Amino acid sequence: MKMPKCLNGSGRSAISTSSLFHRLDRIACRKDSTLLKKRGSHSLRPSHHDGEGTKILRSISLERVRVEFAPPPFKPSRLLCSGHLHTLWQLRPTGSELSGTERHLVQLPDGDAIVLHDDCPDSWSPDGLSILLVHGLGGDHTSSYMRRLAIAFQFLKIRVFRIDMRGCGAATNLSEHIMHAGRSDDVLAALAMVHKLAPHSSLALMGFSLGGNQVLRAAGRVGSGDDVRPSWWSKLKFCAAVAPPIDLERCSRRLLQWWLRPYNTHFINCLLRDAPSKIKQKSVVQEAIQNRPRTMWEFDNRVTAPLSGYECGVDYYRDTSAIAVIRQNKLPTLILAADDDPIVPVGMFTELEDELPATTHLLTSRRGGHLGFVDRNGESWMDDVILAWTQTHIADQAHSQSDLADHVRAA
Repeated sequence: MKMPKCLNGSGRSAISTSSLFHRLDRIACRKDSTLLKKRGSHSLRPSHHDGEGTKILRSISLERVRVEFAPPPFKPSRLLCSGHLHTLWQLRPTGSELSGTERHLVQLPDGDAIVLHDDCPDSWSPDGLSILLVHGLGGDHTSSYMRRLAIAFQFLKIRVFRIDMRGCGAATNLSEHIMHAGRSDDVLAALAMVHKLAPHSSLALMGFSLGGNQVLRAAGRVGSGDDVRPSWWSKLKFCAAVAPPIDLERCSRRLLQWWLRPYNTHFINCLLRDAPSKIKQKSVVQEAIQNRPRTMWEFDNRVTAPLSGYECGVDYYRDTSAIAVIRQNKLPTLILAADDDPIVPVGMFTELEDELPATTHLLTSRRGGHLGFVDRNGESWMDDVILAWTQTHIADQAHSQSDLADHVRAA
């Protein structure tokens, strides 16, 4: 199999191949010593922290997913003793772009366009799995977590599509409208393109930070009937969302605290610096450049809301937050969050524990920050969880196909 390449400045692999294989083997061969107790038609585990600070709140519904999911253990880095440090770790520069990536333009109904970066391993089967990765605010297809997972999935013979949302990455100058939390329709358009490119493939959808909100909003709106169920929807087998800000108003109010001002500054600087030229020409953006907002609350009121057709920031928050439809999501879904996330309060998930669909699996850890989850080897436990979640569903799909073959033979 041809190995994907991701080189650093020195020309050496930015991710150790032997280390990656070791991690994949560790996940695949790990024996589940913490089988969940069955209660009625669901498999539930009492809320608790295990020895490594991981909290299991709900397992997957046995009616929808036959294979139970137990995440790999997490031993947080001893050096990174706060959520802020874990968050900063994931912002560090990484290696160069993967080789052999193809680009696909996705035209949107309003005339804008987004871009898909197609990383297809040579050994991928047309009826195999294809995964769409959706980045967060200020990110694009080159974000560190997008690259790491694309490489890891290629070793598993999985085709990966990394998206550039409106005004981001390769789609920077292809839009007259901004990317925001409610762009779940763009996610559905991207999935439709993936299905067109791989019509016999099973699909999976994964989002990170703001992209996680878009993923959950898309699944919830289709589940509730707010959006029309696409003809290919049955191909979508499972989802994952890491640190999704499902209650945007709550997140924005949290960022008003003075000790979190650096995060406001970072996001605002990135949004104004990287705004497409067509967006920068708009009066509200010019005013924000001349007199910069100090908080995301102010930015969303002055810039995001008017550019997106909302009267104010609160109106924008309440219409685009996934929390409004998360209960209607019928897909097997993993939500991963950290207690010490400085941006997304974990309470917005734990307070919904009893209201989440039986097919939603909520996993929290004491440490991890925002998209960090750095373990004692300096690697991301988030990646291990995502890989384990994916392999769980690959195994379940193979099991289902075997059962179907047995049933046909018996008939």
